[in-house]
Amino acid sequence: KKRQPQQADKDTFVIHVRAFDCIDKVPSIDVFLKIIKKYNLHVRFKNCLLFYGSHGNCHDGSSKAKRSENYIKKLKNKIEELQLSCELVSKSADEDFISLATAKCYVAGYRGFGWLAASINPNEVIWDIQESTAFSWEPNQDLKTKLKEGYEFYKKNTLK
Repeated sequence: KKRQPQQADKDTFVIHVRAFDCIDKVPSIDVFLKIIKKYNLHVRFKNCLLFYGSHGNCHDGSSKAKRSENYIKKLKNKIEELQLSCELVSKSADEDFISLATAKCYVAGYRGFGWLAASINPNEVIWDIQESTAFSWEPNQDLKTKLKEGYEFYKKNTLK
């Protein structure tokens, strides 16, 4: 409640890229590019923000950290090849969540953090990265139920 939502820029769409601890499961860069083209994001918008949330010890020099950093830089470069301005964003978890949950157009990332931000975003959300509500990555059935309820909440409360 003490955080204020950032004013969503109408010329900007955002992508949540869950790498680092999930780098072995993150979609290929081509998946993101196909989504951008499928929804004409490169035509409809001028800017893209890549939220990558490197919180904690993600920059510890490990192989996963290096692969993640390379992946994010390559994704940024590929997006810029589509004539979009692209910026990397990683603030506090609270600030990132608010930005994702209030973005005018949000490509929801892999796993719960991005999914929950998408569930309460009142604007356009593209759910293609996480193709189903099976949540194979989550062993807790109660959490799976809550994540699915979040998706149903979004569908019910968003004007299309």
